[in-house]
Amino acid sequence: FHTCAALNNGEVYCWGFNAYGQLGDFSTNNSNSPVKARLLENQIPTQVSSGVFHTCSLLDGGEIACWGDNTVGQLGDGTFTSSNIPIIADTPVDSAALSISVGQRHSCSILDDATLYCWGFNEFGQLGDGSRESKQVPTKVLLPQGKRVESLSSGSYHNCAIIDDDTFRCWGSNEFGQLGDGTNIERINPVIISLGAGKTATSVSSGEGHTCSVLNDKTIKCWGDNSNGQLGDGSTTDSF
Repeated sequence: FHTCAALNNGEVYCWGFNAYGQLGDFSTNNSNSPVKARLLENQIPTQVSSGVFHTCSLLDGGEIACWGDNTVGQLGDGTFTSSNIPIIADTPVDSAALSISVGQRHSCSILDDATLYCWGFNEFGQLGDGSRESKQVPTKVLLPQGKRVESLSSGSYHNCAIIDDDTFRCWGSNEFGQLGDGTNIERINPVIISLGAGKTATSVSSGEGHTCSVLNDKTIKCWGDNSNGQLGDGSTTDSF
């Protein structure tokens, strides 16, 4: 219900619904035009990602600032206190974040050692730590030892990631088959998804209940919820 953009002058502007302070402007007033998120002077944003009621921004020093709804710990500061100003997430010491992806009520980040951490709502296992307990601080996603995450996209309650061994892994909610493992069973740990013989993913984008990936042969595959034709196959039939 809101939108944010990181600008080339080192500022973030947001607009839309603001009941939880997700615009980051010290208020809870809705805005139908962009307002400036109140980052500190030395905090320069390089990326921004919006959830339903919260926002997170990657800063140029490798920190993550989040603001808005925090009722399930999605701001990552160790509390459940919502904030209408940006606050710094408690990422692991001696590490820097390289990217940020925000789901409906959870957040994830790839760190500079190519490990992946997620925090916030976890009812469907979308934090990938082998549990269903929500976490108010970043928790490490359980990937096999030595596997490095190249890119990640968070849907409402699921995540999919491209791994450096050319595997594609997804976890979390799977009601519509959005994980792509041929089932509608939730996964609390990342599972390998088959994209077809000789096919690997070059990019991924996760929606509310569906997922799409560009493959190494320049084709696109989509799976999951198709009630509005979002899989692009000419039907409205879900695909696992």
